[in-house]
Amino acid sequence: VLHRTPSYLILGEVQTGNHVRAMVRAVSAGLRVMHTAHAATGEGFVKRLVKVHNVPRILVSQLDLLIVMKRLESNNHVKRFIGEIAEIDTNSNLNEMFSRNTVSDKLSCHLGLDASGVFGKLASLNCISEEDLYGEYEGILRIIRENCFSDNFIVKNLVQKIHSEMFEKAGRRLLK
Repeated sequence: VLHRTPSYLILGEVQTGNHVRAMVRAVSAGLRVMHTAHAATGEGFVKRLVKVHNVPRILVSQLDLLIVMKRLESNNHVKRFIGEIAEIDTNSNLNEMFSRNTVSDKLSCHLGLDASGVFGKLASLNCISEEDLYGEYEGILRIIRENCFSDNFIVKNLVQKIHSEMFEKAGRRLLK
């Protein structure tokens, strides 16, 4: 895989020490990695990396984001949703950016985007300005809030339209 220079390395379940070592090596080599792992919270996942798999905290800080999926079961119906998004800072601490209250189904923003290093990294990786990326984020967030997390096809199309318009603007700027 490494000799092919992938944009992203997508791993399945990271369960064993060997899986964790392979993931950490890939991230340390500069690859962008997406993977899954089981943990009740983001903090629980980080603790397992450090205490069970002996990953140095400095290497944990290279992971950037943790997205914790939650699952609710009621009346033989299962609902899966994002329960938490946390940024991992340079000291390997988790800074919760977003969380979702399962009772009220309310999404809360905890960390101001100006305090997050994630937008800068994403903008740099995609050759766009942080300002343009923030504008896209605000547009998508507005649509989501207006439609109450609807799975509606129209909402998905609107989000995709905002995304492609932003990349078209970035592309025109690069060509100048």
